[in-house]
Amino acid sequence: MRQQTLGITSVLILLIQAVALAQEPRSEEIEFFETRIRPVLIERCYECHGRENPRNGLRVDSREALLNGGASGPAIVERRAADSLLIQAIRRTSPDLQMPPKTTLPQLVISDFELWINAGAAWPKYEAVKERRIIIDSPIAARGPNDADFKTALQVWLKADGQPWRDGQSIYLWEDSSGRGHDLAATSGTRINGIGGPAKFISQSTITGFPAVRFDASTGLGGNSATAPNIDGDAEFTMFVVARFASDQPTNEGLIAGFGEPSHAGNPGMARCALIGIQPGAQSVPIFVGGWGNDARPSAGLMQPLLIGPTTIIALTKSKGPLNNTSRFHLSGQDAGAMIGNAATPNFGLIAKPWG
Repeated sequence: MRQQTLGITSVLILLIQAVALAQEPRSEEIEFFETRIRPVLIERCYECHGRENPRNGLRVDSREALLNGGASGPAIVERRAADSLLIQAIRRTSPDLQMPPKTTLPQLVISDFELWINAGAAWPKYEAVKERRIIIDSPIAARGPNDADFKTALQVWLKADGQPWRDGQSIYLWEDSSGRGHDLAATSGTRINGIGGPAKFISQSTITGFPAVRFDASTGLGGNSATAPNIDGDAEFTMFVVARFASDQPTNEGLIAGFGEPSHAGNPGMARCALIGIQPGAQSVPIFVGGWGNDARPSAGLMQPLLIGPTTIIALTKSKGPLNNTSRFHLSGQDAGAMIGNAATPNFGLIAKPWG
């Protein structure tokens, strides 16, 4: 009896493993989903069917959520696009079931969704990289950004550890860990004239050994205006960026992260964004980019250049008033000194899209 039991157990394990392997999406299926399906869900569907208060109980941010559906039933039926409510909704075949509610998706996009569902609705799943913590012998207790005392003020928290990504994976969507749904997505394919490509996940950085999200010159992630942080007018805020910077083009200005909509040369206006950048030159000092002609930077030289330097904690604080007089950089705790630059009072606008 014991041999029979062991034999059956072995068969069951092998069958379970075979099913799991069969369901694992192929690389081309993942690429199709990340470039043709997920961007549309983010840009056109998350406003009503994201994680926060989904309309009619329907969420579209996971395969399981689509299979479970909402008040009207399952949104997709695996390998049966014609029977899927999602396809009926985007085809607008019924006046009572139309998504998105105000616009019709292009036929090519609808065909992509039909192809995706008929092929099995591949949705990549990755084992989360465990969060790592450094134990520091200090009388000061470490507190995370989501600590109870900070959480009400926390607007966006983008972190690399604890994420369900595999090493080397292209990151088309970087979910916000603040709980507010201010996710970032590659702008190519999700915005009109968007050209920003995905970032890349590294499970063990060569710099610190920690998980990291790596950007290059083609990377551009942007937020959705429907879920933008409520940052308006001459707002007060603090931004933190922890990173190590290197560039093969040290003469070019680099933009790192921030929020808002940068103005362009033809419409300089006032500062309508708050971006942390790196000014070109030997010192590669940080710069507060508010938009075309609306920048501020430290007036004094820094002890350590940011490019090809150690890992740095950049903190940018802004209080109410003119850009140059009310802004301050701290680099790994060191005050970068008084700021010079534009003296206008900013207006960050009603829509403050986060991006990186």
